[in-house]
Amino acid sequence: MIPEFKNYKVEKGPKYSIEDVSNFPISNTAVSAARKGIKSVINLDTQVQIKMDFTNPESAEKYLEKGWDEEKQMYYYLVYFNREEKK
Repeated sequence: MIPEFKNYKVEKGPKYSIEDVSNFPISNTAVSAARKGIKSVINLDTQVQIKMDFTNPESAEKYLEKGWDEEKQMYYYLVYFNREEKK
């Protein structure tokens, strides 16, 4: 699909004024809005509350996974980490 799009962009770009957006600045306002869109507290029906604080919004996508367990017929959250910080 990517080579097809590149060919389309080269062939049709001038005709339809398709700009090269492979390199573009990211607005701080947009990043702040994206961070606010990520839930920081998840209240579950099993009387469990998960609190999260993301300094980087990509961390949620990269290190947090939501899935479905067929055997238990329940959803679950899986968190990836290297070490636990104790306070």
